[in-house]
Amino acid sequence: MAVYVDWMGPTIPSESWRYKKGCHLLADSEDELHRFAKMLGLKQSWFQPRPQFPHYDLTFRKRRAALLNGAIEVDLDWYKKRREKRIKAAKPPEDHRTRLQS
Repeated sequence: MAVYVDWMGPTIPSESWRYKKGCHLLADSEDELHRFAKMLGLKQSWFQPRPQFPHYDLTFRKRRAALLNGAIEVDLDWYKKRREKRIKAAKPPEDHRTRLQS
């Protein structure tokens, strides 16, 4: 199991996010993601439970702390492939019998 951080990019500041840049903290499992986030001092209420992309947003300092504590830096291609894989895995398999009856 592993924990990952993606690239720092521009963000749109809001009431809940006042920073101009940010990135994402991801993991192979939600349990591992929550444990790592807790170690970084993140509140579990900041968790974003999107089905294909469960993550925490990170500031530059938290990203640096994550990397120093063993998170793996990933790039845009990795991020896109992971997202596509999760979306594909979340779709129920097509029943070939239903298709034949149409």
